[in-house]
Amino acid sequence: MARTLRWALRIGLPLVLGGLCYVLLRPDTWISAAVYALTGLEPPALSPAGVWAVPAALARNFLPDCLWAAALAAAVRLCLGRSPAAGAASLALGAGLELAQLPGWLPGTFDWADLALEAVSIAAMLLWIDYTENKEERT
Repeated sequence: MARTLRWALRIGLPLVLGGLCYVLLRPDTWISAAVYALTGLEPPALSPAGVWAVPAALARNFLPDCLWAAALAAAVRLCLGRSPAAGAASLALGAGLELAQLPGWLPGTFDWADLALEAVSIAAMLLWIDYTENKEERT
């Protein structure tokens, strides 16, 4: 049970948090529009200023994609196990999804910073999984 819960959190938590970021910080996206239309709620009027403007912009523009890339890495690692193929497949899929925005195959705007930050979040998730799995084996 504990192993199943760990994997559910590794995949599910970043997906839920990424979705919340979109709904709360990006009311102009189709995901947000669908949520607000289904619930009848109004988007929050968030316009951080001063010292909060930069962190809010970073969270709005990069955090959802990084969280979803981390969830993708965890899902691929769960499917492929601990191997270099899991890391390579995660990076390839993450890059492919971002690059698919360039010709318009997927909605969104291609951004080199997204590509770099997604690679960092994929690596961080895979390292975290390896650390926690190794820690469990040692105990």
